[in-house]
Amino acid sequence: MHVGAQHPDTPVGIDLPTLRQALVAEFPGSEIVTVAGCGIGDSDVSGIATAVRAALDADVVVAALGDRAGLFGRGTSGEGCDAETLTRPGVQQRLLDALLDTGTPVVLTLPAGRPYALGRAVAHLGACCPR
Repeated sequence: MHVGAQHPDTPVGIDLPTLRQALVAEFPGSEIVTVAGCGIGDSDVSGIATAVRAALDADVVVAALGDRAGLFGRGTSGEGCDAETLTRPGVQQRLLDALLDTGTPVVLTLPAGRPYALGRAVAHLGACCPR
């Protein structure tokens, strides 16, 4: 039995900031705009246009894509969460392609529990495994 189910008030052991909190701390005085372009596994594309408008007004885009850890179908990666392709869940590739099409520099963060095919974004990769 999973410990978390028996002790829901016990923290996971690591207190991590959100990506937004980390960017605000790292770049004080900068305007950080957060837009949800799509959910992790959503098929809804309605947020992509809003993300593109924000990207066109930005100096740089930090795109946070990836998967959701879970057990036995409650996530997009993890024990019992199989995938038959290397594409990211939902419409994430459509969002990334739309952001790349803006011409604004894009930094891709991809916290994930499995490998993913990056498509044309691979031509823009500059680093991995930050400190």
